[in-house]
Amino acid sequence: MRTCIAFATAVLAAAVAATGAAASVDPSISVKPRKLTLGETATIRGTSWVVGAGCSNRVVVRIRIAGATARVGSDRVDPSTGAIRLRFTPPQSKFPTGRARLIARQGCPDDQGGDLVRRTGLRLVD
Repeated sequence: MRTCIAFATAVLAAAVAATGAAASVDPSISVKPRKLTLGETATIRGTSWVVGAGCSNRVVVRIRIAGATARVGSDRVDPSTGAIRLRFTPPQSKFPTGRARLIARQGCPDDQGGDLVRRTGLRLVD
């Protein structure tokens, strides 16, 4: 009887730990450098994006600045790491200087919580 209770307790503890670990995984996006001179290249990285669960295997990144939005690009989510990586060179002729927002979106079904959207800021300078 004690062995059965100990086993059940161990299984329950493992299930709780696994649930906590899964719940703590949260997609993120970052950009370096955060202060970007127009015409230079930035690296956009994302971590912990969803693999499977009916979600798209691509993350689309857009930039929003001065009320306008433009597509930066997209990358396939690495199935083994959940990571994405893009390079972005804003041309001087298309982007004003100032504060900008990068918005990353991964399409997921509504029954999985809907699309995942993450944002990060950067500054475009001359």
